[in-house]
Amino acid sequence: MNFTERFELVKGRLPRGWTQLPLKLVLADSDSADRAATVLGPLSPGRSADAFIVRMYALGQGTPGVGAVQRAFAQLDAEGISGRLLTEEVADPMVRPLDTHETRSAIVEQWDKLAIELPAMWSDVLLELELDSSGDINRAALLLGPVNPLLQPKSKAFQFRTARSFGYGASTGMTRRSFQRLDEQGIGGSISVIRVMSGSQPVESQGPVWRISGRSV
Repeated sequence: MNFTERFELVKGRLPRGWTQLPLKLVLADSDSADRAATVLGPLSPGRSADAFIVRMYALGQGTPGVGAVQRAFAQLDAEGISGRLLTEEVADPMVRPLDTHETRSAIVEQWDKLAIELPAMWSDVLLELELDSSGDINRAALLLGPVNPLLQPKSKAFQFRTARSFGYGASTGMTRRSFQRLDEQGIGGSISVIRVMSGSQPVESQGPVWRISGRSV
């Protein structure tokens, strides 16, 4: 979906009597940030790197109004600028936080499903989390810190290990909590399994080590 389509979803959830709504745009490509800033300029947005905050007001409550925001989003679409649209905290408690950028499951839900599908006796797994937006890399690295993520060269994907009971890698509980933190911050992505090992029983070591592209992981 483009920004206009996502914005229509947001409007459809506004309750009667709403007064103002902060909208957050996170661009898919940081190279388009300056052009997006120009397009959004009349809305007086706040900006942090390739993310923008626009505060939209109901009729008679202030500017910019719904029409101005909608026109700006249409111009972003016309120029091929894409990204995510989220709601921030809102003045009316009836408006729930909304991430309309996709219908894919939250990251923690992906992990719960993946964990069920792993071999019954799995002991070690190497995971990859590919982010939806390169603009989330620094924030995601901080939130994923407890699992010791490694950013892959020239990509927006992190790899890290998880151990079921002992050895190298984060615990399953820490892994799940880290994914929850990403979801809570509206960071999207997809999880995949790179390597998995079952029934490892290390002796005088922390566990198995994989060699991938000449390096140990």
